[in-house]
Amino acid sequence: MGMLDRYRAYLQILAELHMAEGIKSKVSASDIVQLTLIEAWKSADRIEGWSVPQQLAWLRKTLARTLGKVARDLHRRKRDVARERSLEDSLDRSSRILIETFAVRDPSPSERAERRETLLEVAEGLTRLPPAQRRALLFYYLDGRSLEEIGAALERTPVAVGGLIRRGLKGLRDHLP
Repeated sequence: MGMLDRYRAYLQILAELHMAEGIKSKVSASDIVQLTLIEAWKSADRIEGWSVPQQLAWLRKTLARTLGKVARDLHRRKRDVARERSLEDSLDRSSRILIETFAVRDPSPSERAERRETLLEVAEGLTRLPPAQRRALLFYYLDGRSLEEIGAALERTPVAVGGLIRRGLKGLRDHLP
C-alpha cells in the first residue's frame, strides 16, 4: 500500500467529519479508512499513473462508497442513491475547504502542487491532535458550526470549545513545517 499510505491522514479527517453519529459508536474512522485503502490497493495498478488530484478525487469517491456501504450494512436499509451522492458532494466540499483554508489564492501550477502537499500535511497534523481538539477544528472550520453547536456535539461549554479551537490551531501550527 506504499503509495497510498500518504493519503491515510487525509482520508481519516474526511471520515471523522462525515461519519454519521449512529455509525461512530459501532465502527471507527480508522476502520473506514482501512476499508477504503483496501479498495484502493485493489485498483493500485489502474490509479498509480494518475495525478494527485485524480487520485484524491477517486479516493474521496471510494471513501463515500465505503461510508455508504458500512451505513447500509449496519442499518440494513434499502440503498438511497440520493444520500450516497450527497455524501460524495459533502466530501468534495470538505476537501475544497481544507485546501482553501490553508492555501493562497490564484495559484500557479507549482503552487497548486504545493497546495496538495500542504493539504496532506494539514490532514496529518490534524490526526496528531487530541480527538476533542481535532473535532472542534473540523466542526468549526469545515462544517461552519457555531461554538454553541460544537459545544452541544462535544458536551462542552462554548468557552471550553473556544479553548479547544485555540489549542488545536496552536498544535496544528506546531505540527506543520
